[in-house]
Amino acid sequence: RCRYCGNALHQCGIGFATVQHLLRLGAKVYMAARSEARALAAIEQLYRDGILPGPGSVEWLELDLSAPHSVPLSAQKFLDKENRLDILSKELSLLVA
Repeated sequence: RCRYCGNALHQCGIGFATVQHLLRLGAKVYMAARSEARALAAIEQLYRDGILPGPGSVEWLELDLSAPHSVPLSAQKFLDKENRLDILSKELSLLVA
């Protein structure tokens, strides 16, 4: 399965739409955000929209881009769970590896 890490908390826009699309395709999505409450609200919206449960899965990954020291910690948390990252998205930018 595809592993995806993105910042898509606004429950609208390109980031959230990207998460919805990838979940429909069966991707495992790590929703990176500083606020657990906002991430969980976005995940709840995915359930209300009928996208979850489905072929994909989503998990919150704590990441605060305003605090650069938190980035390596988040990366390590991801690496503790996964051995590869296929897609990394930050709102409008998209990197496919």
